Amino acid sequence: MYGRAVLCSLVILIFTPNVFAHGGVTIDRDQCVFRTEGHTIHFTAYQPIETQQEEHCRQIPTISKTLMVLDFIDESLRNIPIEIRVERKEGEQFVDYISTKAERYTSGSANLELIGITEGQYRVSVGLLQPEKHNHQERRHKTGSFNFSVKDISKRGDVGFLNKNVWVFYLAAFGLFVYLLARKYRDKA
Repeated sequence: MYGRAVLCSLVILIFTPNVFAHGGVTIDRDQCVFRTEGHTIHFTAYQPIETQQEEHCRQIPTISKTLMVLDFIDESLRNIPIEIRVERKEGEQFVDYISTKAERYTSGSANLELIGITEGQYRVSVGLLQPEKHNHQERRHKTGSFNFSVKDISKRGDVGFLNKNVWVFYLAAFGLFVYLLARKYRDKA
């Protein structure tokens, strides 16, 4: 019985950060989701050199090789040419940073490498080039967009204590658990 409790506790400690990667919310409340013409698109950014598999959304933590992934949740978008544009804010306006020619993303995902990314505000815009070939609730055809920012927090030292030293928290929690378990067995003896 106690062996199961230990195993369950270890599993919870190990997998808790992954379970709440998006705050444990449904897709309609996910902060990484935006819409274009009534269709749902999920934005994710990865920095494989800095944070390996960690997913980033509205805040990208460092200026490093960044891979941007757009997942087209609605299957109807797989057969429509889609144009993607990433813009960087300069002054009061957004200017082109990188763009793709219109293409069909039959896999349901678009992957872009953001080369030479710097600190600042960015906007991803997604436009459907043949909007008449799909059905939706929206009356007007428009481009959807998603804003995100890049801040090199490693340079500033404003990484929170828990983010920087999360392993200490897990080690302390595990140590407390083992101590309480050992104390319980000792009291029974």
